[in-house]
Amino acid sequence: MELLKRTTKASYKDLRDRDLVRYFRRKADEAAFNELMNRHQAKIYSYIYSMINNPETANDIFQEVFTKVVTKMDDTYNEQGKWIAWVMRIAHNATIDHIRKQKRYIDVNSWYDEDDSRSDYFDRMTDESWVDADEQLVESETKSSLMAHIAKLPEEQRTVVLLRHYYEMPFKEIAELTNVSINTALGRMRYALINLRKHFEEEDNMSSNMQINDEDCIRYLMREMDPSEEIEFEREMMSNENLLIEVESLRSTYNKVKKLPLKQTPQDLLSKVKEQAVMDQRKKLRSSYFMIGWLG
Repeated sequence: MELLKRTTKASYKDLRDRDLVRYFRRKADEAAFNELMNRHQAKIYSYIYSMINNPETANDIFQEVFTKVVTKMDDTYNEQGKWIAWVMRIAHNATIDHIRKQKRYIDVNSWYDEDDSRSDYFDRMTDESWVDADEQLVESETKSSLMAHIAKLPEEQRTVVLLRHYYEMPFKEIAELTNVSINTALGRMRYALINLRKHFEEEDNMSSNMQINDEDCIRYLMREMDPSEEIEFEREMMSNENLLIEVESLRSTYNKVKKLPLKQTPQDLLSKVKEQAVMDQRKKLRSSYFMIGWLG
């Protein structure tokens, strides 16, 4: 009950997610929910947007996600678990449901229209007017190219790449979220990087047939090996030139993926979602108080 005492707005930034959630659930505390959103909205919105690549649809799904968050929070969220992981599962399911209802992958060409400025996705980036104009143009084209290549990936590969990039999720959590085995999640990441590498090679008029069927390459790259496993894998690389080349090639591809920036939620949408969430939670609390009074 200590957390339910009066708290200054400045101190909300020092609270853990689960404490903020407790404030919101029990008091419909607007400041607590705002802090939660400020911490996580960009990652949630970026994941939805990157999977859908349509701003109007991404906005609708983002709003739908938080309607479900407020509706389901009292029934299905365990305060001992990570709130963002629980929200991410809702966001992932809503996004995949939409994609499968469409019965087709996104039309990459419709998003990357030649007449577009191509600047929308990167509107969170800081002003870099001091950078040489040619360098800015090259950087913008590189990131646009990266998003185009990611958009071409099959749904399950795109999902793993974006979950890993935006949330740095361990593959165990990715596997649980997507309802597959860890080896399947690792395999999807490996094939995603191989496919992205092929796209970049085609773009640069290069070609490479190098491909080793070994998920340990991904575990090593993503630092998910135990120290003893890392040592053993590095020894294997030193004695297997093809494995070393493959790992370095995948590393180079993943380093390009890591340049993918976050996309901020449109401010009007964010304000609308925050306001609606607080209103809905207050209605739930009033309803529960009424029921308690009626039963009493």
